Amino acid sequence: MDKSLIRKVAIAERKALTPEQRAALSARITENALAMRELMAAKVVSAFLPLGSEVDTRTLVEKLLFLGKNVCLPVVDRSSGGLKFARLQSFEEEMVEGEYGVPEPKDKVFVNPEKIDFFFIPGIAFDRRGARLGWGEGYYDRFFGANKTNGLKVGVAFGVQVGIELPVEKHDALMDAIVTEKGVIRPK
Repeated sequence: MDKSLIRKVAIAERKALTPEQRAALSARITENALAMRELMAAKVVSAFLPLGSEVDTRTLVEKLLFLGKNVCLPVVDRSSGGLKFARLQSFEEEMVEGEYGVPEPKDKVFVNPEKIDFFFIPGIAFDRRGARLGWGEGYYDRFFGANKTNGLKVGVAFGVQVGIELPVEKHDALMDAIVTEKGVIRPK
């Protein structure tokens, strides 16, 4: 199956969840994420804020800040075609709409990628091998290909987004784990 068709099907399945279902499933995903021992050991955590029908990570981000984690959010740098990560000082911090409508801190203090211990990564579809299908722009794949980081790469998804074996290219970054409402998938 081709990537664009997989994207369409996965987005339709995610959008088919009612707002109430997405809220309940997002809460369970947050619980499962917070139970990960690697997350509790991490000092610097990259998260993301939701767009559209994505998993609502706002409570997760709030709890990470409450736990004293240094949280950063992705910032798309269109001029370089890359990703940077800006520190989120507090959940009340003023946010602006970045590229593609992605919320990001207004006052950007960038974090050295080598310092990030744990990455929460959005996606449209995932498989049990850790393959991820995003929007097709390749920002995360280029970031992980260009930066030396030992941070754990964890996909965040509703269970309906984890399914068929996805096509993988040599430049694709594989996830170390995928957290869903059903638990944490750890590819072999």
